[in-house]
Amino acid sequence: MELERSQPALPSLPASCAYCGAPLDHRYYFCRACATPYQTTENVITPYKPRELVGTELVSVKAPSAWPLFYSYLSVLVVAVMVQLAGIQIEPDVMFFGMTAVLFVLTAVQAAVHWRVLKEQLCVLGFNQLGAWIGLLCLVPALALNFGYHRLLMYIMQVKPENPFEELQAKVPAYVMILVISVLPGITEEIAFRGLLQTWLQRALGNWWGLVLASALFAALHLNVLSFPYLMLIGMLLGWVRQKTGSLYPGMLMHCLHNFVVLQYA
Repeated sequence: MELERSQPALPSLPASCAYCGAPLDHRYYFCRACATPYQTTENVITPYKPRELVGTELVSVKAPSAWPLFYSYLSVLVVAVMVQLAGIQIEPDVMFFGMTAVLFVLTAVQAAVHWRVLKEQLCVLGFNQLGAWIGLLCLVPALALNFGYHRLLMYIMQVKPENPFEELQAKVPAYVMILVISVLPGITEEIAFRGLLQTWLQRALGNWWGLVLASALFAALHLNVLSFPYLMLIGMLLGWVRQKTGSLYPGMLMHCLHNFVVLQYA
């Protein structure tokens, strides 16, 4: 095999072939006259080093299902926003429950397709791990931070606090509100973001960067720039609990409790 550039002959190499006596060209690892090898291929062939993948390339190769999952959720939310911006008159309860149903079905499909990824996380309760109880305890200061942070934003922006669920609560029974705002998102979002997305990203990027990116995508999909820092923080807390316990159930409980308290506070 000929090299693209010649290499100087090594002093220890013979000048002629021991088999046929022909002069040797040290650019080859074999005798050109009789094809008898006289040195290893490593001496004349530069070892191949594959190009190191970084960033989105690394995720695309090692976690190919991560971006389709994220963009499928994003597309649902973008359509809902475009409908509102277009001025199409849809009752708030119809819009809200419609989006919830679509996201629930989308999560169910993803869970069915990638059941092997979720199986181990759903077969472990996780409440016997210290991380589950640390996470539940951290939920109290996290909620206090949530209310304080958003109150501060309203004060700075001179915005009067309003109940975002007022129209829904006037039409929908309380138990339905709890189911749709607290329970279903707590289950579906934990399956999608911690069970699937975080698992894939941590395999591709490592535990730390996978946790950070999954939490950032979780926060970004809420489409609320002002709430992004807090959503990023709570996403990392939920992701840390999933990582420490190896289970989705502690995170689901925390997520449901978080949304329930926010609903009651509103």
